[in-house]
Amino acid sequence: MIKAFNAWPEWARYGFVFAFALLFWSPSLFNEFAWDDTNNLVDSDRLRGWAAFAECFRHDAMWSARMNAAAIGTYRPISLASFVVDYQLFGGSAISYHFTSLFWHALACVVVFAVLRRFMGLVESLVATCLFCVVPVNAEAVAWVNGRSEIFALLFGGLGVVVATSPRLPWFVRLAGTAPLLLLGMLGKETGVIFCAVAVLLGTEARHRRVEAPRLWLRSLDLTALLSGVLALAGYLWIRHLVFGGNPLPGATEKLSSSADLMGILAQAASIVWKCFATVVIPDRISVGYLYNWAQALTRTDLIVAWSALAVVAAGLVFAWLRGHRLAILMLAWWGFSIAPVLILVGRDWPGLARWLYMGGPGLVAAGALLLRLVPWRTVTTFVGAAYGLVWSVQAQRSIEVWHDSGTLFERMIIEEPGERFGYLSLSWYYLRIADYPNSEKMARKVLELGPRGHDPLPFLAAALAAQDKCDEARKTVYEPTPMPTRAAWMMFSVGACYERAGRPADALPLYKDCVAGDKACESKAATLSASLASAAPESAEPSAPATVAPR
Repeated sequence: MIKAFNAWPEWARYGFVFAFALLFWSPSLFNEFAWDDTNNLVDSDRLRGWAAFAECFRHDAMWSARMNAAAIGTYRPISLASFVVDYQLFGGSAISYHFTSLFWHALACVVVFAVLRRFMGLVESLVATCLFCVVPVNAEAVAWVNGRSEIFALLFGGLGVVVATSPRLPWFVRLAGTAPLLLLGMLGKETGVIFCAVAVLLGTEARHRRVEAPRLWLRSLDLTALLSGVLALAGYLWIRHLVFGGNPLPGATEKLSSSADLMGILAQAASIVWKCFATVVIPDRISVGYLYNWAQALTRTDLIVAWSALAVVAAGLVFAWLRGHRLAILMLAWWGFSIAPVLILVGRDWPGLARWLYMGGPGLVAAGALLLRLVPWRTVTTFVGAAYGLVWSVQAQRSIEVWHDSGTLFERMIIEEPGERFGYLSLSWYYLRIADYPNSEKMARKVLELGPRGHDPLPFLAAALAAQDKCDEARKTVYEPTPMPTRAAWMMFSVGACYERAGRPADALPLYKDCVAGDKACESKAATLSASLASAAPESAEPSAPATVAPR
């Protein structure tokens, strides 16, 4: 087969990579919407008209879900704009969104193959690309519709690297092509900024290989790629300034506000690097990863061991560089750049891990293939590659099944991380949506047992109780022992509706009045009940039980 592949025309080789990626991830076509897909694509209608295409570039990423801007200042207009196109072309079915995600991922794999072909042999680049394609952690980016931003960052950022490393193009053509593509990568996702550095490193390597006389690697520095990266980054920051106003990085630098915060992040850095490496190499978890509790539990001994091990590996990499194995080190640097943002996100108590590893995956896999090539026993390298391909393929298919919907995803998460409240909280929300109110109540109470952190489970608990006609208990959840600082209109409406079903309109009225500012339905209900109670006989207007009104 390898001989036949060598004989194929170039377009057929790229076609093979595209078809392989599309076929491998095709089971995700049968997945439903999961997690934040519901906020963006089901509950909100902001991405359902052509006018929204331009609006996506004028707002933060939370705009489409009708939510406040995320603390990290997320801005991913290309991903949101692609949802607008999907809806206009195919409608709102989940399969259409999944199909286009698969299409873009397959194109990204083609781009990865093109980058690796610049520096590696045909068979090596094909094997590395196919291995990257089947990495299980990719499921969070590929099998989850909202993970598409990672794909666009790799697709456009990788294309920028392809242009930057094209030796036959004049410098001004490379500049004109690389800078816009790197900018598009960042507009796919903020962390696409890593490709500015990758373009410089691999562009320098490409120039160094064209020099006949041996010289220092840094003397081959690709100034065109460097200028492209600077222009792309400057353009991106300017666009963010226009969108967010003032600080172009709102919230993103909050965790670095003091020297203590910075030292805390640096202390955990080595441990997080190893955790990211292990997540790819030993993919035992296939649901949403959450590193906050893990990071908080790190001991000083853990930190010392991690830094010591990293120092030993760094020394080995320096030795490998001096021995001429630069490409493996550069590919590993590609992966290292991609996990740098994880250091901040872990400290910010942010859910997720696998999708953050997608953009650097090609670098890690390629570096592994290049380092394995140094092993003198070819049979060993072939066996290791085949074993990883098999294990990763099986786990990737299991991951696709886990991402079928929010229920399968978070049920698996609480199995893998039983001490993390986020899984129980998300399940409470999911059970509430599918009208499984007893289980929604159960999950919300489990969150309360695990202690305060993150989002408040009380709105879900109150709504679940109200749906089971436990009106007084639901009202007590809202107002006692201390009132909620923020009371969602939908929650107040559900408790008010509970009292209406129970024939207690006087108890329902205060709840409707408390949510009139946030919901038209509450306003309408409050007006109707007020008129009804005012026209009723005085004795029938009294509530059947003392109404508890929220403090003003």
